[in-house]
Amino acid sequence: MTDNLEPNTIWRAYQIINKKDLEMAIELYKMREKKTPSKALISDRCPDGVAEMIKPFLAQYGIEPEVSHHLLPYDLWLADGNNKTDEKKSELFKNPYSKKNKYNAEEVQLGEVHFASKAEACRYTELTLLEKAGEICDLRVHPRFTLLPAVKLPNGKKLREVRYTADFEYREGDKLVVEDVKGVLTRDFGLRINLFCRIYPEIELRIQRSKKSGRSVVFHQEG
Repeated sequence: MTDNLEPNTIWRAYQIINKKDLEMAIELYKMREKKTPSKALISDRCPDGVAEMIKPFLAQYGIEPEVSHHLLPYDLWLADGNNKTDEKKSELFKNPYSKKNKYNAEEVQLGEVHFASKAEACRYTELTLLEKAGEICDLRVHPRFTLLPAVKLPNGKKLREVRYTADFEYREGDKLVVEDVKGVLTRDFGLRINLFCRIYPEIELRIQRSKKSGRSVVFHQEG
């Protein structure tokens, strides 16, 4: 058993209950770090069945997990031995055309899809894995919803249609879910989601917040 969590090492924590969770943890790690993990920690309170599932699976990658009493029972921590916090960490998604917006979020291009931030791009990889696993379906990126129609004023001027463009849309069981990843909640965004909840009460709106920004929020329209 080890008590040394090597604080200079960058660890990624996952909760493992079944093999599907284990496969997703490895894929998420590889997508985020652009490499395969070389180190792993499991809890000394990990249930026998889960530990017996984890060990041979990690052996495929040449990893022998160490046991620690610092972790929760279903925790799996992954790391790369060469990835240290005192070294310049490689970018999550390298993009020669990346730039930062006014809220200091770096824009990312993944294939033909453009994302406003790394958090949004990372959430996209998570949702694609959930879709492959059958947890969700019909995943769409940047769906648009009309909030107010275009109108022509008596003086001849035209007011453009007001739209809300979300980050993602998908089905989770019988629910249609629209999701937005936000670090900063602006006044304009607040007005748009207020209108959205009134116009589309059948859709569940989820606002995913970063750890620095606060907890995630789910909006339901009450009739």
